[in-house]
Amino acid sequence: MPNNSRYRNKPCGYCGRTTGERGEGDHVLPKTLYPTITDPRVQRAKIPCCPECNDSWQRDEGHFRTAIDMCGPKMTAEREEIWGDACRSFQRPDGGTKDREAIAELLVPHVTSGGSDESTHKIFPLKDQRILRVLRKIVRGLTYRHTGDIIADETRVQLIDCNVEELPELIRIAYHVPRVFTAWAFVTDLCVGPMNIHSIWHLRFFDNALITAIVLRSDQNEKPGHPAV
Repeated sequence: MPNNSRYRNKPCGYCGRTTGERGEGDHVLPKTLYPTITDPRVQRAKIPCCPECNDSWQRDEGHFRTAIDMCGPKMTAEREEIWGDACRSFQRPDGGTKDREAIAELLVPHVTSGGSDESTHKIFPLKDQRILRVLRKIVRGLTYRHTGDIIADETRVQLIDCNVEELPELIRIAYHVPRVFTAWAFVTDLCVGPMNIHSIWHLRFFDNALITAIVLRSDQNEKPGHPAV
């Protein structure tokens, strides 16, 4: 029996619709962020996904991969491999130039803390709508995988640029790809003013970019699914 048969006719982990006969497992963390040198013992996080959701952000994931790889000064072998893949994608006749121009538009001149006149540029990922969309997708997928709850409304995921050095003791690692990605999660019923919080997530990419996500509860009950298999 084909391996992806386990994802057929299940609730989609993103929208709750049935995955149908074409249902397949979606990589919560875009599969292009797993370098070939990733430890093969690392289990890739996948959840059931309907064809409509799976198709909706495929092009955005390539843009996200390149932009997030460019964040921060710490270069690693994993980042170098992903950057090589991105450079090759820029040569595609079907949109490579457009993708390269989209990344160039994200580069912002940046003055170093020492006031140096050196020409440096920085990417602010939370200022790009395509990056925000993929980040929300990752958080929604991780939430389903971690709790079984389907976050069908992506506006319930609030993203914050965060540079905290130490994470609260109550937060625990929910998913980890060594030297590539770590997600910490804290599931709660906390109410802060008008916000009714479902969970708090910290996402770290390549030990450089750290982003916090707050998942809000809806006015109605959560749409329950089934934890990923």
